[in-house]
Amino acid sequence: MRRSILSLILGVILVLVMPAFAFDPLKDIKVGGEFRVRGLSTNNLTDWKDTKDIAAQDDLDDHVVTRTRVSLSANIVEDVEGSVLIEHNPDEMAEKWATNGIHSVNDVEGKVYVRRACLKVKNIAELVDLTVGKQEYGKQYQEWIIYVDKLDAAKIEASLGPVDITALGAKMEESEDIKDPADIDKDGNIDEADGIPDYLQGFGRNRDTDLYGLSIMTSTPLPNSKICGYFYNSIENRSIKDNIGNNTILGVKLEGEIPMASKINYLAEVAMQTGDEPGVAGRDLQGMGFRISGGYETSMADIGDIGLSLVYIYGSGDNAGTTDKNEAFTGISPVFSVIPIDRVEYTTVLYDYDRMNDLNNISNRGIVAVNANFTPAFFNKLNTGLTWANYTKNEVAAGAKDDIGSEIDLTATYIHSDKVSLGLMYGIFNPGDATVVDGDPASKFMTEVKIAF
Repeated sequence: MRRSILSLILGVILVLVMPAFAFDPLKDIKVGGEFRVRGLSTNNLTDWKDTKDIAAQDDLDDHVVTRTRVSLSANIVEDVEGSVLIEHNPDEMAEKWATNGIHSVNDVEGKVYVRRACLKVKNIAELVDLTVGKQEYGKQYQEWIIYVDKLDAAKIEASLGPVDITALGAKMEESEDIKDPADIDKDGNIDEADGIPDYLQGFGRNRDTDLYGLSIMTSTPLPNSKICGYFYNSIENRSIKDNIGNNTILGVKLEGEIPMASKINYLAEVAMQTGDEPGVAGRDLQGMGFRISGGYETSMADIGDIGLSLVYIYGSGDNAGTTDKNEAFTGISPVFSVIPIDRVEYTTVLYDYDRMNDLNNISNRGIVAVNANFTPAFFNKLNTGLTWANYTKNEVAAGAKDDIGSEIDLTATYIHSDKVSLGLMYGIFNPGDATVVDGDPASKFMTEVKIAF
């Protein structure tokens, strides 16, 4: 299926609702946004080797990235809200700007994206809310199953007593098959002659991916707890053939809080992956993953606020001895960093490496992370954090190493006001033998100023 069906659905909806507000002035207009300046210094992040004394191979990288977001929302007519978010220099471009020297700062500084442009129609038949248009699904940096932004979608939300239901139909990705001329030989064959993937050079991948989802959430007999069952199905097409592969995720998640003077929270989640591997005839997807986490928060009058949390994530790997199935658990579109996200979007060194190289950071990994944060009573505008994480491979060939590496991250966030915050981070990743033999630590130093308006 190309974009036609989804476009038809959205078109019908717009035809029905647009005449109603053609001559009605907008109400409750809200304009907001965010201005962020981030300085980054990374070392050894491309080859895990300390090559500072060899100028031609030095991978010490220092740069500054500025991001601006402007949002507009308004009540268009009764029960209809409109929302637009425009972003200059988005994170996904900033993450890749220096990869293999392909992007420059000037390249990404000129990029402006419409991150969100949607209408929300509330109380349809006094039962459901419908959101149509470009929107975000999931919470960035916190999703090990699916996070997608700039998603062209129709989303239905309904509350039926104690049950909350969300249904989603979307176009996840669509691109034209434009090849790098440098990779086309004299006979017209594609050979990746320069060794750099086309999509990292601004050349498109011929993709057309549809996404469907359904989640059902309700409370449980346990105090302050909810259980959610979910289903996601992504279908990959090509310009000349539909459904060349599909990825289905079925999962269940339980989360809640234990009622005490101090706050104790927990989460347990398991997901199964099935489907047909895109482009590989007769090969099934058979992955499995789970996540377990717990947290403790307390406040002491003369000391301050203290928080501790532990998370373990497992994503199965593929057994190379089986040709009829792929057991690697990939999720749909995971975007997950083990550092808790609050006012500043801190990400680990390994996360940055994965994103720059378009790697799935859940598949074939066992991840254990411990987080601690502290806000002193005498200076309650400052939050400090410490994260330790260890990564291993769950499936390796005979005699191969499974130690991906470990990381320590230190963060400090100064909250000047509800609109202004400053962030500081230092992280160091020690690569294991499964990443590189006799590698050197990779580091990241980050400063940030964020102003909301």
